[in-house]
Amino acid sequence: MTLDIGAARDDGDVESFARLADEVFFGGRSSFRMRYPAAFSSGNRENLMVARDGARVVAGVASYRARLRLAPTLVLETAAIGAVCTAPDYRGSGVSTQLLEMTRARAIEEGVHLLLISGTGPLYQRLGGREVGALDELHARLDELPDRSDPYNRHEQPEAALVDACWAAYERQTVRFERARDEFAVLLAGHLRPFENETAALLTSPHGDGYAVVRTGMEGSERVGFLVEHAGDVDRWLPIAAAEARQQGCDRFFTRLPTRPGSWQGRVEETPMTGVIALADAAAAAGLIIDHLNQQAGAPRWGIDARGDDVVLHADGRVVLEGDTGDLLPFLWGGPGREPAPWRLPSFRSDGLNFL
Repeated sequence: MTLDIGAARDDGDVESFARLADEVFFGGRSSFRMRYPAAFSSGNRENLMVARDGARVVAGVASYRARLRLAPTLVLETAAIGAVCTAPDYRGSGVSTQLLEMTRARAIEEGVHLLLISGTGPLYQRLGGREVGALDELHARLDELPDRSDPYNRHEQPEAALVDACWAAYERQTVRFERARDEFAVLLAGHLRPFENETAALLTSPHGDGYAVVRTGMEGSERVGFLVEHAGDVDRWLPIAAAEARQQGCDRFFTRLPTRPGSWQGRVEETPMTGVIALADAAAAAGLIIDHLNQQAGAPRWGIDARGDDVVLHADGRVVLEGDTGDLLPFLWGGPGREPAPWRLPSFRSDGLNFL
């Protein structure tokens, strides 16, 4: 069996890859191109790695580039990975591993610091992936939550001025992926495309100080509401999202967040998230962070020694971390009890929404 492997050549390859991913992940009942229009677009074709048997795409790996702003003076180049899939009759051939290795090699050549993927499977672990954190998955039956929220406006197809306002609210967040206005508009439109038996809505405040995107759909015999993303005070937007789910006849509500909000009254499950395939340039990524921390401290407290895959981090003359480049990942993730990173990465979701 000889396969033609490389970047998608034309829109036909993009469409064939998307159909394969639709079947593998959704059983053909949903659409990657509609959900993730920026990733599965002609403009992102060079970042869609595929294996072809004739005209048929039989395996694929999608990636999407984004700059991750952790602080005003700290930005990392990232490549989000998703839609890793192989046709049933080609599984076990090693083609997905080959495509992932090609994706990683290309990212390294292009100066990417981090490769991000939501998943902790053996395939990713073999390529150096590490489980670097967890999100709090919030669940509740809606009849168990207080039936109150601030007033909100509901939009299914927002006009340009409203998109501008939401983009401005997104840009006010300190930790975020950098999005140009037009890119943000495309991604927002992907959020708001409902499928059969689903609803999707953009919720805004009369005060113009944030937004939320809520989808609802069937899960078994119950209708479920999901807070996809928000900008603004989470303790304010969670009740609004739950109110929207209640209005759409949902029985249950859930979302995933880096930390549990103090106001949440439902159930919480910790969900392992964000396996990182590799630090494409570990020393450069850590160096940027250390420069930032030293600037914040006003003194050269932090340092890194890197030789090949071996790294040593030290602070104030003591060794903080000694190991290989994969051991840097918890350092980069940060969070409670994980010095020194004073941030949490954004909510990389388990269903492959790293494109968003």
